[in-house]
Amino acid sequence: MRSALNFNIGYHVLTGHRGEVDHYPHTSTKETEQKQHLKICTYNVKSLSSFERLLDLTHALKKIDFDIIGLGEVRRMGCKIEELEDYILCDIGETNGLYGVGFLIKKIYKPNIVSFNGVSERVAILKLKFGDEPLTVIQTYAPTENATEDEICKFYDDLRNAQEVQDKIVLVMGDFNAKIGQPKKCENLVMGSFGYGKRNERGDRLIKYACEQKLSIMNTFFKKKQSRRWTWISPDQKTKNEIDFIMCNKPSKITNVEVLNKVSFPSDHRLLRASFFLKNPKKSRKTYSSSPKAPRTDEEKSIFIESLRENVTKSLTSPQHSENVQTYYDNLEKAILTSLRPGNKCSATNNKTKILSEPTIQLINRRTELITTKHKTTAMKEELKKPI
Repeated sequence: MRSALNFNIGYHVLTGHRGEVDHYPHTSTKETEQKQHLKICTYNVKSLSSFERLLDLTHALKKIDFDIIGLGEVRRMGCKIEELEDYILCDIGETNGLYGVGFLIKKIYKPNIVSFNGVSERVAILKLKFGDEPLTVIQTYAPTENATEDEICKFYDDLRNAQEVQDKIVLVMGDFNAKIGQPKKCENLVMGSFGYGKRNERGDRLIKYACEQKLSIMNTFFKKKQSRRWTWISPDQKTKNEIDFIMCNKPSKITNVEVLNKVSFPSDHRLLRASFFLKNPKKSRKTYSSSPKAPRTDEEKSIFIESLRENVTKSLTSPQHSENVQTYYDNLEKAILTSLRPGNKCSATNNKTKILSEPTIQLINRRTELITTKHKTTAMKEELKKPI
């Protein structure tokens, strides 16, 4: 591992312009304190080399419930961390127009990020900490079946190097370009009861690596319909394989693994999502209360002053004989806190300028409709070829 590619997000965050039942995202501002599960995903995006592709992806993810996504084939040069409007993007790439891996993390988890390390253009490490619980997530993009033996050996060597610095809990995930097929009797420690398709030589290699590192391939531990297992589809739409996997050394921490088939982003892979059980310190319902936030913008300050004036008029008068100074103080404090309630503030999100125009969003939705249509006419195929 090259120390030159070791970044600590506390000091090296770069600010840039790049910014189903269960698909819909959660919106609570207290997620990091209250969440019981992290939604950790892996997705081969086929390229994020242009600003337009990145915008397209972030727009598609608005309807997806996720916290962290490991990205494959980002095809972006350099090793960097960028702070976008709603996310933090970490990625590494060395070959122009090829390979590259990284992570897209919701910005609310910025305080939980310890470091991002780019081991190679096929292996990257994200370290996080939630309370006293450290977590290592390793994203991979394995060589394809046409790669040489040397390339495959280097990939697994890089992966071993990455795991040498892992925390007590580690997730290893990504596009492994391997078919593991059905489980065998001697593989119950690394595979569950639910496989897909037939195993190939690369699948054998992945199984051996999982055994060596004591990793469980979590896709195989949850019963799903066959139509909800494959993660890659061929260009002619005839061949479907399960080649993306999420592995963990603590299988009891994973409560579900599922494939999402309604991500409106052009890729021949489907997004794979795991639910990771997060141990949170328990807080007393009787004693815990969130601290009110002070108004920041001129509009919020104006609303606060108006609300405070009304609350003071309603609940406060000069101290009477029956009312001591402490009671008067308590009423004053209550009026201030009531005025600071979120309901009295104007949502800042309402004033955000939309990056994507309505016609562009309509074109994206139309493309999604065309992609999901099974029997396409010639006109539909021609329409799909047109750039947005």
